[in-house]
Amino acid sequence: MQSLRGSTAVVTGAASGIGRAMALRFAREGANIVLADIEADSLNEAAALVRDEGAEAVVDIRHGAAESNSGGRGQEAHRRFCAALLRGGAAGAAGAGVGS
Repeated sequence: MQSLRGSTAVVTGAASGIGRAMALRFAREGANIVLADIEADSLNEAAALVRDEGAEAVVDIRHGAAESNSGGRGQEAHRRFCAALLRGGAAGAAGAGVGS
């Protein structure tokens, strides 16, 4: 895999399974990670593992479609990582938005 050093990966479903594995792999390759999921405890555990790999992590906990277009964490990640963040709706969530 090409080095991801200095880039930012936005990983949805990052609390467990494939999402967590992707976040950890990207962190090992040098990327900063924005972790998003609805499972707060598991997401915070995943963020700790990402940080253990030496990467920076921003945690974005979502609790439904009403929050799918809020820009708070996207703005934080943009400030920290100078990244253009695009967010798509998750299965069952209404709409998709662009981080503002």
